[in-house]
Amino acid sequence: MKKRLACVGLSALVVLLGVTQANLAFAGTEALAYNSAATQSITSGTWKVFPATLATTGTPAGQLAVTTFTTLSTCSTNTTSGLKAIGSTSFIMASSINALTVGMVISSAVPGIPAGTTILTKNNGTRTITISNASTVAIANGSTFAFGTGPCYQKFFSINNTGTAALTSLGIVQLVTSNATNTVAIQTCAGTWTETSGACSSGLATVMTTSGTTGTQYVAGAAIGVPSGTVPTPGTKRIRALSTQGGITTTINIVVTSSSNIAGVPNTNM
Repeated sequence: MKKRLACVGLSALVVLLGVTQANLAFAGTEALAYNSAATQSITSGTWKVFPATLATTGTPAGQLAVTTFTTLSTCSTNTTSGLKAIGSTSFIMASSINALTVGMVISSAVPGIPAGTTILTKNNGTRTITISNASTVAIANGSTFAFGTGPCYQKFFSINNTGTAALTSLGIVQLVTSNATNTVAIQTCAGTWTETSGACSSGLATVMTTSGTTGTQYVAGAAIGVPSGTVPTPGTKRIRALSTQGGITTTINIVVTSSSNIAGVPNTNM
């Protein structure tokens, strides 16, 4: 049963990317569906979870096209930790780099970083970034880097739930067309968003960062909790899409692949 579900799930995910709505339930197993266009019944209640532009949207939809990003004056700033010699391409930053994404341009006023240098890789745990061009001078400890070509671009959307059961996690699919060196990051905030500025009061986390001329990415079991709700007032979680490129569209699908995603429901898929 476990192998069968895994194969069906992979096949269904491929179908998911090319359709507006999908409601693919697995025979003999309740509450396993992609983009619940209809209410799904489970032992302890029902769930209907879907992406939407507004937190107050009660009508379910399939995929959501996230468009009309707004402009931020800069993506992020951070300072270096430790002296780096001429020719360096790897830097440890002094504070969290969760807000940084691969493809961001380093628009630093610090001499020694060539124009057009971008982030190639990042490691949130070690706060380390690698850059596309080597430094031409030694970079002093505490040097301030500004990230993003000034500006970056953001758009907020919601993941809504009009069922009686809350979700503790979910799968999320992003399909975006961008220039090869640009990215779109999907981010959550454990605290409170200030949507005009993009500031998160605490617990900023990046769920995924998608890049490439036609980038598709799927993250299963993302720790995005969505409370229960009703059709007039859905339970909701606000999400930010942060882009290093303006004038693009990213398409979001929500995926529930296991009853373990649903609060209070035993995992019958194991």
